[in-house]
Amino acid sequence: MKRRLQVALDMPSIDEALKIGRKTVEGGADIIEAGTPLIKKEGISAVRRLKRELGVPTMADLKIIDFGRTEAQFAFDSGADYVTVLGSATTKTIEEAVDVARSCGGGIAVDLIGVYDVIASYNHVLPLKIDYLYLQSGLGEAVEGKMPLDDVKKLFDVSKIPLGVAGGLDAENIGRALLPGVEVFVVGGAITQARDPAAETLRLKGLIKGV
Repeated sequence: MKRRLQVALDMPSIDEALKIGRKTVEGGADIIEAGTPLIKKEGISAVRRLKRELGVPTMADLKIIDFGRTEAQFAFDSGADYVTVLGSATTKTIEEAVDVARSCGGGIAVDLIGVYDVIASYNHVLPLKIDYLYLQSGLGEAVEGKMPLDDVKKLFDVSKIPLGVAGGLDAENIGRALLPGVEVFVVGGAITQARDPAAETLRLKGLIKGV
């Protein structure tokens, strides 16, 4: 299992996202995420610029809930390697996004944010051939110190889908998320708001890789 560090660029400015993104790539970020606020403010072109100028695998955090085929196509046409779809989306929406991902050589991560029954959601998406299942706390919950580890623990020993963990991760708590089945660790503010984003990226990557 290859653990990877995904850095979420959730700021609304593409110029700031590129500035910080370059530093995180210097620090060894494996995946750069065009965050939902960034895409909503700057448009899908933000994905294209991040991919072109940073040159690493890029996640478009669209949190698709409807128009799975259309919205996924927007992202992959803009250079995204991965796109998020909400776990509360219909089966058809997820299937459409997966179809587009396969035709474009990309991947789909289903995001279970806001889902109350992760086992039911897991059983729902298991046959749909998604690439990742992301468990996360919302921003408000993360600010309050809540992490999605209880949900991860319900799945890590049974999941046949690689897991991602997001929401409030930092150098102090990321070790608690080093559970079997967790492959992607999504970190936002702990890196992007750090005094030295490159150094913090390197530090966190070392922690998840055990070096």
